[in-house]
Amino acid sequence: MNDELRNESGETSKGRPRQGPVSLSVGRVFGMLAAVVLLLTLLAFLGNSAWWLDVLNQGRMQYLTIALVLVVILLLTRAWSWLAIAVAAAAINAWFVAPWFWGAPESAPADADRDLRLMVLNVRGPSEDFEPVLELLRRDRPDLVVLNEVDPAWLEQIRDVSAGYEIYDTPTQGKFGVLLLSRLPVESVEVETFTGRWSPSIVARLDMGGQPAVLIATHPPAPLDSKTWENRNEHLQELAQYVGGRAEPVLVAGDLNITMWSPHFDELVEQADLSDTRDGFGLHPTFPASRWGLDLPWPLRVPLDHVLATEEWTTLSCRAGPNVGSDHLPLIVDVALRKRD
Repeated sequence: MNDELRNESGETSKGRPRQGPVSLSVGRVFGMLAAVVLLLTLLAFLGNSAWWLDVLNQGRMQYLTIALVLVVILLLTRAWSWLAIAVAAAAINAWFVAPWFWGAPESAPADADRDLRLMVLNVRGPSEDFEPVLELLRRDRPDLVVLNEVDPAWLEQIRDVSAGYEIYDTPTQGKFGVLLLSRLPVESVEVETFTGRWSPSIVARLDMGGQPAVLIATHPPAPLDSKTWENRNEHLQELAQYVGGRAEPVLVAGDLNITMWSPHFDELVEQADLSDTRDGFGLHPTFPASRWGLDLPWPLRVPLDHVLATEEWTTLSCRAGPNVGSDHLPLIVDVALRKRD
């Protein structure tokens, strides 16, 4: 006799609940969506091959969120075969996302000379919503501020609120200027154009209580097609070589137009011996801040803005700031520098 014959209660002889026609249809629809999420998840592993495959790496948090929702739906609809696909998609993306939440915040090392607060913000050049950004600077008073996509109008507004800051800017190239504001003593400033095909970067040599340190404020291009993807990757490669050749402690800050899950990000941090200050503090995604006039929940954002540090720095805190009218949220990081022997 067939061991899958159903009894009067609607279960098979093995005790597995039976799917009704509606449940079966719903399970199939959401199961196919789970298959799409798994496909995108796997294609992202080929990020070295093409720009659009690398861009898929930006969605790891979104894939995880969608996959977890699908797991619940497919459990409720008893779509067991499709459920396995959703679980696989969730597990793979959790493997990428979860480590950023592990670890406890560090205390300032006993031999730290001092700590500092650094803020990174892409102000979105076309925006004329100046006041929220200016108010944030007045309230948080970070020691160092890196602003991306600064045009002449933004530069004029920032100069009006610059009490206590020294301001260093680059040739703006329209809306893609980089601006550095510093309350710390700056010994020297250079302008570097990594690859020579995009917005210049600021390299500032800082005096940290008698100990030199270097801040690199930079903004590689967004990977919108194969050409800009190649330019971004070349920018990051030259940046890694530059950082690797410095003897001083280094901070790299800016909208890097890349997430931690891209293989090109891995190359940057490994070649330059850098770490992301998010590590152990969570994702703190910064883009997009809002859509259609509404603030987006953080699982729908991606972490494009970064502060990277060499081993001499200890990260004390890392958080995303409030929506200030840009399409990016500010990233605010507190770090401490250990004294050298």
